[in-house]
Amino acid sequence: MTQGKQNWLWLVGLLATGCSSIDSPHALTAPSTVSTFQQQAQVNRQQLAQTPAIEKFQGLTFQPLGDVNTWVQIGSSNQVFSFDTGKSYVAAFTLPTMAQATRVKLTVPIDFTLFLPSVMILDEHYTQLQLIPGSSFTYGGGSLLTGQNLEGEFIIPASSGTSRATYMLLFTTTEDMQGSTKLSAEALQRAMEYDRATDVARLRHAEVPHAATGRLYLALEAQTSALAAPAEPSFEPAIAAAQAQAKPLSELEYYQRIRSAVANHDYEQAIGWVKAAEKAGFTQARGVFFAAQP
Repeated sequence: MTQGKQNWLWLVGLLATGCSSIDSPHALTAPSTVSTFQQQAQVNRQQLAQTPAIEKFQGLTFQPLGDVNTWVQIGSSNQVFSFDTGKSYVAAFTLPTMAQATRVKLTVPIDFTLFLPSVMILDEHYTQLQLIPGSSFTYGGGSLLTGQNLEGEFIIPASSGTSRATYMLLFTTTEDMQGSTKLSAEALQRAMEYDRATDVARLRHAEVPHAATGRLYLALEAQTSALAAPAEPSFEPAIAAAQAQAKPLSELEYYQRIRSAVANHDYEQAIGWVKAAEKAGFTQARGVFFAAQP
């Protein structure tokens, strides 16, 4: 193996682990070749395809998530579920009862492969409330201080009335696990300069393959009380006026007002519109509220 090749391997391992600002308990060791990890990723996909899958959410075993930051490892020892988007290893959690909306920051460190997650939130009846696709987690280029990561955020709304975010599933899709993420040439070049290597041209198009297994980091942060669901919210004047109109709002008009309020980050008003829509007999209002989350 040439010195340049050794430098290349050391660099990618450094970017994935040593330079990360997250205190990971899963440090990587440099392999003999990068292709070893890519071959293992293919083996994992084949193993996943051959593993019987659970077909119903009720058949999953859930672990309590708690309200602290945590590492999540997803590997061949995890359960396998048959999603509409294909089979996937899955990490299944029960969520604590949340008096306030909770912002979740999800970070995926880029190793020699990476796990591109999707997130599904279910209510107590295993009905889907929210789906955060893998495209929500993006690569920002990384740096020597923060490492090379995919990052994204989503909000789990507070419990409201009879609806509660009860379960969270972390998984990937067949399409996502067959993709790859292109690394930042600028960040790689800066790192190579620290290693005093001169051959950086071949790193300009370096891509990390996606995999069926991997690890990610969840950081939970409770939001302000404005995001929490009030026990019995008093409707704002605009909502009360709409209810008093001679011509009542249609179902679509209610849902549009919910989406607009969420888009404006006015969660208190959004919840008020949800209550108003439900009072008018429209049963999909909560689902609209969850789906409108950024």
